[in-house]
Amino acid sequence: MMNMSRSIHSIIGLLGLVVNISFVPIAPGEAKAIATSDSAPTSKLVALTPCRLVDTRGAEPPMSLSVETLGKCEIPEAASSLSVVITVADSTSATGYLTAWSGIGSRPVISNLNWSKVHETRANSTLVELSSNGTFTIDLSSPSPVIVDVLAAFVPAQSSTSGRLVPIRPLRVIDTRRNTTTPDAGSTVSVLLPESFPVDTLAVAANITIVSSTGSGYVSVFPSGASPPNSSILNVDAVDQTRAADVIVKVVNREMTVLTSVRANIIVDITGWFTGPSAESSDSGLLITDRDHRVLDTRVSGIIHDEGTITVPVEGAPMSAAAVFANVTMIDNADTGWVSVYPADTARPDTSTVNGSENIGATANSAVVPLGVGGFAIYSSVRTHVAIDILGWFTGQPTPADTNLAVQGNELRSMPNKPNCDRYPTGRAAIIDRVTQVAWLCRSGQAASGYIPFTAGPIEDAPKGEYRVYFKRHPWYGSGESLQRFTAFTRGNEGGRVAFHRFAGMPESAVGSEEYRNQSNGCFRLRAKDAIRVWNFLQIGDRVLVLNNA
Repeated sequence: MMNMSRSIHSIIGLLGLVVNISFVPIAPGEAKAIATSDSAPTSKLVALTPCRLVDTRGAEPPMSLSVETLGKCEIPEAASSLSVVITVADSTSATGYLTAWSGIGSRPVISNLNWSKVHETRANSTLVELSSNGTFTIDLSSPSPVIVDVLAAFVPAQSSTSGRLVPIRPLRVIDTRRNTTTPDAGSTVSVLLPESFPVDTLAVAANITIVSSTGSGYVSVFPSGASPPNSSILNVDAVDQTRAADVIVKVVNREMTVLTSVRANIIVDITGWFTGPSAESSDSGLLITDRDHRVLDTRVSGIIHDEGTITVPVEGAPMSAAAVFANVTMIDNADTGWVSVYPADTARPDTSTVNGSENIGATANSAVVPLGVGGFAIYSSVRTHVAIDILGWFTGQPTPADTNLAVQGNELRSMPNKPNCDRYPTGRAAIIDRVTQVAWLCRSGQAASGYIPFTAGPIEDAPKGEYRVYFKRHPWYGSGESLQRFTAFTRGNEGGRVAFHRFAGMPESAVGSEEYRNQSNGCFRLRAKDAIRVWNFLQIGDRVLVLNNA
């Protein structure tokens, strides 16, 4: 492992959240009823230091692999299931998937991990049941090198003091994008949990996202004070990728460490914690495994629209359930974006579960998702299909509903009347109307977004005309200020770059208002979510049309 050149400490209390989802094969499937039982076997968590179980690199790529666990990585002999991260390293086919299962009975019809190009490296965590001799099976759609890292084990228990899940509303505890510096390659980020968590907390359910990668690399997690393990939880293989992994992470004294091998920003969201030995004995928070039960496939029930929210009732749990271990997948999303899964009938947190890129096909991530009284809610920042498969249930009571909650729907957002989009029958473009202080995006002659408000600079810095995107940088430091998602398409009257970007010095509510008209230094200031959307949408060479000079 490489040396850690610096350690970045950040205190809890930052806003935000991250959530994760996964599924495949891509065949649509209807949600099915779950057989109920009051006597389903339960188990408690045993936290492990991350450890590599299997690495087939250097050998013939397998189509099927039996993974032995007895006597390895301090896995308890009584373990009935494991929390693992499975990585396909340097895939050999353009598209593919794998399924991890106990090897007993018929193989599940879903997948735990998908890849979408040759020589791709992809990882996802999952919950896998073990056979009676402590093995599990990984089947691949095409032979590729496979890596397996174990994070935690579950052992049978009817009640327990330690190892029980206490779900919480998704909480963002780290977002290094708020810092003045980005973590360098080989550096670590220390994650301090809230003081409300007991000091002997065994582990947390965490969604960890890498943002704006500067090249290929990986992310590892481990307990505070331990040495970096020879394992990883997620991988990136290109510049400016965003990928997430939802994992169970062992902690010591309410602290864990994230190591990134590549310069990139790190986000950490928490959805629950596991009790330590000081907790009272209880049967709440114990795990009941499920046979990969699908509770949602919007290809059957109807797509989630841009910035839409749906609620999914989860009925027929083996007993009263407080959370689920789910595999969530974004499928055929219309643009780069993210999905957040959270307790139904509660306010949507500023976190995400899975991040998907356009034209990828399917992006999966597993997650520990707290349940509300009405099941769980799903929000998507972009138009997409979502499939969710339940791998396990955690016993207990669901999260109470919020009062006076604003209604959240899944209506198709109104699009601009396609003014001037037909000028660009192929490719992408952004169109700017200075009179109304709104822009919109076009793809293949059709509107690809709703109206995007902006606050612009002087007219002479970007007069009426057509331009092309020629420079992108995140963040970009101009005039001593940090400008987020900087997408430049021309140069101003004095030679400075003119771009779309987010400027933290302007209140979100002020963007596009008459009071702040022409109050930018020259660029087009956007709200945070719009800056991300424009950044993801526009690529070098895409056109930007300014309609008027008013």
